Amino acid sequence: MSEINDIPVETIDCRSKPLEVELKIDTEEFSKELQKILESNEKVWRSSKVLSEKLKVDALELDKYLQKRQDIVCRPSKDEGVFFYALLKRLATPEKIEEIKKPLVTEADRYYMAMLHMIFMNLSDTLEKAAVRIHERDSEAFNNLVMAKNKLEVGLVFYANSIKADVSKLPKLRS
Repeated sequence: MSEINDIPVETIDCRSKPLEVELKIDTEEFSKELQKILESNEKVWRSSKVLSEKLKVDALELDKYLQKRQDIVCRPSKDEGVFFYALLKRLATPEKIEEIKKPLVTEADRYYMAMLHMIFMNLSDTLEKAAVRIHERDSEAFNNLVMAKNKLEVGLVFYANSIKADVSKLPKLRS
């Protein structure tokens, strides 16, 4: 075995590299950088993926942040789960701003609508198949289940109207 003192010393060239600074969402510096990108004379609409790459932030967090801002308009892409953003002032005249500010149907809204409709369908099918049996055992339970089905249907119609969902193809749902 050789001693450590017997091993020749090697010189290694090390260069320091500056770290990339990640901007934190919802800071003043981040807002200025975002504003600069959205006001540039390139395209009016920018995808959240492109914006997140330029700003070096997480795309999902950026989506949440941008959808909360009142001065930014969002529209869905043809691709599922992709959204485009633009500054409201670059899109329209003041008369059309109210028309543009319609609520956006998110993936969560679609999911909730689908889940509630599935529950409605299951309750309807169960009542159709077991109505007589449930009524024989407990008429008050049957009456409450029928009322719950009717209230769920009304709630679904109101929810669909508020998110402007097309329910014409959903079975057993009055629009």
